[in-house]
Amino acid sequence: MDRLEHIYSIIAKEGFADTALQEINNYITAIQNGTEDFSRFNLSEHAGLCKGGAPLIGASIIACYATASITAGGNAEGGKGYIV
Repeated sequence: MDRLEHIYSIIAKEGFADTALQEINNYITAIQNGTEDFSRFNLSEHAGLCKGGAPLIGASIIACYATASITAGGNAEGGKGYIV
């Protein structure tokens, strides 16, 4: 499980409780420090994301979670299973 999937799993289980928020913050810091990449973006998109700073990175993480959740819900209804 990659780090983003780990964060999704925590949010799915606990909502946006302190644990999830701390994990998101840690991931934001790692992305800003260059120790991790946001796997959802190519190199130039990733550079733009980092230039936008912590609020944009955090919003992107939440938006990606929302998209995955909506997609998973639709797939579950169609019998395709789910993510997380």
